Amino acid sequence: MGSGLLRQKQTLFYLLQADGLTWAEIRVKLDCSDSYIDRWSKRFASDRLAGLFARHAGREPYKVTDRLEARVLARTTKHKPADGSTHWSSRKLAAELGGDISHMTVARIWTKHGIKPHLLEGYGRHCPAYPEAGGNRE
Repeated sequence: MGSGLLRQKQTLFYLLQADGLTWAEIRVKLDCSDSYIDRWSKRFASDRLAGLFARHAGREPYKVTDRLEARVLARTTKHKPADGSTHWSSRKLAAELGGDISHMTVARIWTKHGIKPHLLEGYGRHCPAYPEAGGNRE
């Protein structure tokens, strides 16, 4: 349920409660549970109309800084994975960068810049199955 609809439901709850309806009547009109009625009754009793608003505004959205983007791009294009793999995976790179970045953030940065680590120059050089990349397939 969107926050606008939730706020409408809470406001309607307050109005129904102010009109003196019973919990059973409110439950039917709003299609809600007793725990919902109890929670919002207590919140209204303690906070009045301010109780309509969330107590916890949430956290700020994660922002990828230019510096972090540069670290991801530099590491992807200038270094090879320490485990000897031919190319980076988003999880390997996130782990290598010290865990201060998630693999999903790495993947988003790659997508934003059109980077496909498995297609970077040098991929396949160590793979004997691909002679066009420098391997010896016989």
